[in-house]
Amino acid sequence: MSDFEIVIPKCRTGQRKLRRRPPRAVRNYSSDEDYVDPAEEEEYYRQVRESNGFDVDRCPLPDGGIFPHLLRDKYDYPFHIGLFGRLGLHCYNLQKGANLELIGINKYNSEATGLYVEYITLEAMDTFNNSPCSFQTCVSKYIGPEYASLNVLTELCRLKVPSGPWAIPTGDERQWKDEAIDDFYKCKLPDWLTKDRLAASTNKGQFYELRQSDVQINQWLHLYAEFAFHLHWIGYGKKLKSFLPLDIKKVIIQTKESGEESPRMKLKANNAVFFMSFMANGDPSGMPVEYQAIVRRTMDGKPGHIPLDVDCEAYTCEDESPMPIQKLETPRCSPESSVPVLEEVYWSEDDEMDSEEEEEYQRQVRESDGFDVDYFPLPCGGIFPHEFEDMFVYPVKLGLYSRLGLHCYNLQKGTNLKLIGIHKYNSETSVRFGYYITLEAIDTYNNSPCTFQTCVTEFYPTPRDGIFTLHTHLSRLKVPNGPRATSIYLEKGWEDEAIDDFYKGKMPNWLTKDELAAASDKGQYYELQESDLLGNEWLHLYAEFAFYWRWRGYGSLTPFLPLKIKKIIIQTQESGEESPHLKLKANNAIFFMSFKGNGDPSGMDVEYQAIVRKTMDGKPGHICLEVQSWAYEAP
Repeated sequence: MSDFEIVIPKCRTGQRKLRRRPPRAVRNYSSDEDYVDPAEEEEYYRQVRESNGFDVDRCPLPDGGIFPHLLRDKYDYPFHIGLFGRLGLHCYNLQKGANLELIGINKYNSEATGLYVEYITLEAMDTFNNSPCSFQTCVSKYIGPEYASLNVLTELCRLKVPSGPWAIPTGDERQWKDEAIDDFYKCKLPDWLTKDRLAASTNKGQFYELRQSDVQINQWLHLYAEFAFHLHWIGYGKKLKSFLPLDIKKVIIQTKESGEESPRMKLKANNAVFFMSFMANGDPSGMPVEYQAIVRRTMDGKPGHIPLDVDCEAYTCEDESPMPIQKLETPRCSPESSVPVLEEVYWSEDDEMDSEEEEEYQRQVRESDGFDVDYFPLPCGGIFPHEFEDMFVYPVKLGLYSRLGLHCYNLQKGTNLKLIGIHKYNSETSVRFGYYITLEAIDTYNNSPCTFQTCVTEFYPTPRDGIFTLHTHLSRLKVPNGPRATSIYLEKGWEDEAIDDFYKGKMPNWLTKDELAAASDKGQYYELQESDLLGNEWLHLYAEFAFYWRWRGYGSLTPFLPLKIKKIIIQTQESGEESPHLKLKANNAIFFMSFKGNGDPSGMDVEYQAIVRKTMDGKPGHICLEVQSWAYEAP
């Protein structure tokens, strides 16, 4: 199929006004089952007011209300919820000049009145500066033939706001300002656009056909196409993900204003109509199908507001005379998919583990390598699970250990993974302290997020040596649970014989200028330049380990970051006179570091000296840091 039968948009009778939610019906308690404790109901409405609907416990109100959904896996969510979350981010990006992209969805709350309303809390990443954030968006949906087959409206789009009393209710903020929209964009959606009628248009400046580069740069065009695809297969649910990405064939934009001088500016117009043709990666129908979609975008100028009106038709591509494909209809009152809700499990201190439980515990340890283990009351220790309510709030050392695992992986794989947040960790106590950490990371080379696992053990110093030692035994992308062909302990075991004796034994003394000048092999040393520090952020990680070791009982050290590194000298066994900066990439090296904090826990002006010895035994996921640190009052 090459050409489409198209009609230039004409404003038909009747103007479109966005639906407003009808007032809540008067409640009648028909039976004891309908009764809700007034105190419970009052608490429900307090939560709604103070969280704007985003953080609400379940309350069985007879006339509905807001119903919470928690997802077991933030990457596994209903297809339409992913679209709504991305639409909220898209609105925020247009208004704020950001570039937030969806990472995962933590939860969403549903409300059914005259519209379907979703209150979505998600995780996003601003790819301009690789900064993660929690985000909230409220999206309403209406399906019906009155103005368009699908109308979607964002009412709130914002960085996550703490719950609490509000000086001004958000009702006015969410209210759509219909008078701000020109009548040109209020009529029913236009029919499809043909080449002949486009050529016959008296105002060709209203139209702009996008180039392929425009589609590549403006990824939100795929979002618009996915809304149309979702509309046509609205009962298909999450299975639509298997047919992505969509292949956009053509996009023509229409605005009321002519744009002959700079037609590409139509992409940034607040109000525009998009005529789109696309194909899926395969098709739910099992046939080669091409889709025609019309998407109308309008913005009333209020923060967090963007509606999309969407219509879509599909045609087979096999015959010379394309045949339309019927939409897959879904009952309007039924949910699109069932979403698992987290169940809370409580254990009593009196619980005792029987032989079956112990066998189950050992199976979970074997099949998850220690990363996914339920709580078992082992009297002699073992692996214990810990989860965080907020993946961005975690102990200082857990953040350091996570970054060390990522650093090891980056060195060995040539990636640039950075920590976003920590989902959970399991602790193990034996002759050392072990941590099995599951975290969220992103590779800044290609902005791809991933779930990562690292196993780190710590050896606290004795009064004799004063060395804080850390080993990573596993540093990897998350591995599915299941039976293992080989024991993980072979992979985790450290190969001490692979390390040269030069890097074993006692740590060296601090390196003075005189000692450096008197060194018989000056090629072993390299003093880093300022550019080296900028290009190797993991040097700050090494300094933070030394800082943490000095103040390990202090609690949060974040207020004193970032550290200001004054000087670093690297020593290796090998000389490096030809390319001394390559010492930064050496598997084994000793770092002499001096730095200051951004303020200091002591309340004084303090400078630190640290020695960090890095060794790697050549096995995947293995790195060892040995750390010593001293503090001196700055001169």
